[in-house]
Amino acid sequence: MPARRSPDSRTLTSLGALLCVLAVAPLAGCGSGEGRPTDDGSGPAVQRLALTPVTPRAPRATRTVQHFEVGEELPAGWTVEGGEFSLVRETRSSRGEPWQGLRVVAPKEGRVIVPGPFDPRTFNRAAITLVQRSKVDLYVLLYLDGRVVSRTPRVRIEGTGDPQTVVIDLPDTLRRDGPVDAVGFVHRPLGKPPTFLSFALLWTPLEDLLPDPALGPAPVVVGDEIRAALGLSSASALEARFSAPRGARLVLGFGRPPGVARKADKLTLHVRVEGPAGVLANHRLRLRRDAPELARWSNAELPLPDVGGAPLRATFTLEGAGPRGAVCALAVPRVERRVPQAPTVVLVTSDTHRADHLGTATGGVEVRTPFLDGLAERGVLFEDCFAPTNITNPSHASLLTALPTRDTGMVDNVTALDDEAVTLAERFRDAGFLTLAAVSAGHLGHGQSGLGQGFDRMYAPPGHRPVDSTVTLERLGPWIAQAEGRPLFLWLHVFDAHGPYDPPRSHRWLYYDRGRDPRDPALPPLPKAARPQWDREVRDLEFVRSQYRSEVTYLDEQLGDFLGRGRFAQGIVAVTADHGEFLGNLGLYYTHSGLYPDTLAVPLILAWPGAPAGTRVGSPVSNTDLGRTLLDLAGLGRTDFPGHSLLRFLQSDAPPAEPRFAISSHAHSASVELGGWYLVLTLSRHLRPPRATHQVELYHLPSDPDCARDVVDQEHHRARALRALLVDWLAAGPTQRLSHASAEQDPETLAQLAALGYAADADRREHDGAWYEADPDDPWVRRFEE
Repeated sequence: MPARRSPDSRTLTSLGALLCVLAVAPLAGCGSGEGRPTDDGSGPAVQRLALTPVTPRAPRATRTVQHFEVGEELPAGWTVEGGEFSLVRETRSSRGEPWQGLRVVAPKEGRVIVPGPFDPRTFNRAAITLVQRSKVDLYVLLYLDGRVVSRTPRVRIEGTGDPQTVVIDLPDTLRRDGPVDAVGFVHRPLGKPPTFLSFALLWTPLEDLLPDPALGPAPVVVGDEIRAALGLSSASALEARFSAPRGARLVLGFGRPPGVARKADKLTLHVRVEGPAGVLANHRLRLRRDAPELARWSNAELPLPDVGGAPLRATFTLEGAGPRGAVCALAVPRVERRVPQAPTVVLVTSDTHRADHLGTATGGVEVRTPFLDGLAERGVLFEDCFAPTNITNPSHASLLTALPTRDTGMVDNVTALDDEAVTLAERFRDAGFLTLAAVSAGHLGHGQSGLGQGFDRMYAPPGHRPVDSTVTLERLGPWIAQAEGRPLFLWLHVFDAHGPYDPPRSHRWLYYDRGRDPRDPALPPLPKAARPQWDREVRDLEFVRSQYRSEVTYLDEQLGDFLGRGRFAQGIVAVTADHGEFLGNLGLYYTHSGLYPDTLAVPLILAWPGAPAGTRVGSPVSNTDLGRTLLDLAGLGRTDFPGHSLLRFLQSDAPPAEPRFAISSHAHSASVELGGWYLVLTLSRHLRPPRATHQVELYHLPSDPDCARDVVDQEHHRARALRALLVDWLAAGPTQRLSHASAEQDPETLAQLAALGYAADADRREHDGAWYEADPDDPWVRRFEE
């Protein structure tokens, strides 16, 4: 279906669409992916400096300080709290060689406490070797006089059923003055109970806790902010050679993750700038000392002397370290200058946002979204957009790489994108844009998702508790002010529409009569499946749905306050979602499990200066093409990046429909939509909704948008063709995907542990192998393949 305009707009022609695209080309003032200079010929507004070590880093390896093995009896002095335990012996080599383990069955939280004393200044990591067949959260406690004096962040892993080693950083040990009495190894089960084989306390050289300058920058977390950085050691300075245009400044960020900061350190970052005539500037910058301030990056902007474009050299030295040395993280330095009308590109992802929950949508839902409606009025609304999956991290990975879930291999929120993948942020970074990201859920942070690559700065709330959009926007506000006059690419993620639906009191009664009591005992109870986990007493389903709508209105207001003015009002802005949400259809409530339009249909609004205002595109599209489109709109059409521009749908002769494929969370199912026909193939048996392995479903979306009538029997030939198309697509994927077990498990350290004899497999890739293997004896398979 070609694009259609609002009733008061004239018809868009192919020439008009072309002019709209050309009108935005000047927005790419800082150049294309090929390094095109800016309009004044003085180079890009944002340059990142390549740093090299003055002397190579001396190789040192992780060593074991103490090792605790589980024997045939519970070792003397060990205690187990929070649950029952038993000793288990496994003799089958198919389970990872014979081993002896301690199985702890804890309903909420189990602790294995190993008595000391221990000197925390001698170790900075713990290794837990365990056998686990489902998800589990792990963390470590330090005890003194019976009290917990240190608690690490939780690390979530996906069990493999074989022995595996999990490494947990102990960030507080360097700041303790004396010994501790005991170490507690804690687990919170999210499924079957774990079996612990051994524990170890490790010492990793401080230099190895930060990215090796010889290998290039990598994301480093300090507090709640992630930056691309390198490790700077007091044993070796770093230097950069560059040239700078007139009026440029050297922009620096530096800080110390708690795990590398000694309590007594009094450190200074010395920055020396030299030119052909000698030393031009010396700057000494103090590193933060007090504990609360350690959890922040320090920032500095240093003026650069005007030497007429002559080469410069900057040297960065860490001074003030004691005999044991010290390290800090140095964010990749940038040479920046202000440019007029710096281009702005914004990608907003609203988590768990259904496509029909827009005021301007045609879904018949009563919801007020004036900002998003206004954005659609000055731009383009894509009315039929699908996401590539129904789960957060994998969907965002596809958005930021333009690759389907089939190729990334990410089907859960504990698998991370590989560094080998090329992201949208990297392409904008290479084109001279400042790249910023702010996400409202901790599991989207780089350590768990791998999605921080390419961003200069990234905010992610610590832990697993998401935050309100107001928190994210407040954190982002100063960054935007500092980016004034610089080309900017921003990814903003908001989580408000995700359950639990708990809007502020000011919005609670927007869509529900305040005089009614949704928990009135006189009302019939809701079915068990319809009772939200966060409010088991509610009896009116409409109240729960109204709270979801209130959350959408609330997030619309927050976005409007932030994006409705300043540079954003004249920038390129895209709004979409990672997936939708079930609100009762198919007997599913407040969840996004299953591949159906409820979970795949998402909003997609795109606005830019000169856009064909008020256009509505009815053609089926995928938001994985959004990255390619944003690059094209920013004048970076020659930049290498997958996908197809959505601008092609603005022409009067819109392209023919193409198949839209999806793979569900945990690879339970896969689907394809083509020409309004929607087929779902179950890859493995699952319960929400209940489906058998190899089962095939077929729906005609124009006449049955809720997928209430499965017509696989009546349309067997059509189902057979679509199923074959889907199976062939699954088989055509790469044999090795661009993902791995969560980066919080540090593959490089796991490789070192393997050399020390611990169970570790740093090369393991998640979900390699075939997505689908037909069983010739299954009746569903025989039905379509015989």
